[in-house]
Amino acid sequence: MSTDRRLIEDFIPIKEISVESAREKSIRKGHISTLHLWWARRPLVAARAAVFASLVAAPETSQKRTALSKAMIELCKWEAGEATIAKAKRQILEAQRERLNLPADTPLNEVPPPKVLDMFSGGGAIPLEALRLGCETYAVELNPVAHIIELCTLVYPQKYGKQLADEVEKWGNWVIEKVREEIGDLYPAIKVGEVLQEEPQQLELLEHSKIKQLSLAQTNFNTSCIFMDAHCEMS
Repeated sequence: MSTDRRLIEDFIPIKEISVESAREKSIRKGHISTLHLWWARRPLVAARAAVFASLVAAPETSQKRTALSKAMIELCKWEAGEATIAKAKRQILEAQRERLNLPADTPLNEVPPPKVLDMFSGGGAIPLEALRLGCETYAVELNPVAHIIELCTLVYPQKYGKQLADEVEKWGNWVIEKVREEIGDLYPAIKVGEVLQEEPQQLELLEHSKIKQLSLAQTNFNTSCIFMDAHCEMS
């Protein structure tokens, strides 16, 4: 029986991760979900917690458990800084060095990073966070839409760097100009941040109209008079 017990089998701060996961839904800048709304997307902070806790050994003492708990709470915040990510990478490599039975004095830059395979990667949350934590990451997905999303978030940024951002901006502006040429006359030009005054045109039209509104009681009364007049003429 294996004694390689991982942190995810021992303890993770579920409450704090759940709060951050819920908060993440309201983030609209710099989040992978702004590229494409994938209906089964996992929260990035939860994926980050799962990857980290799966690669780090379970604590042997309560003191280590407390330290790891605090580290995970900091790691699983959306605003986790570079220093926090770097510390998590170091902890993962230290665990990997021990797991591979390498000498304790082996430099961490000589320790091969752990391999992470996501067989059903969907929108790419798990492989994205595995890459962020310095792992050698593989993702598999049959859905072609999800596959394109993964290419755009996991592969192309590493392959093309800033050139990719420049190309996206260039062709995005090209699309905007083409749309403006074809249907721009149907939409008013609005500056960013401009607040438009509401113009209740339909209400003004009704106020100036001469149409008389009849109540239900008036309608019934008028209808009765019509029937009475008709009956008198027939008599």
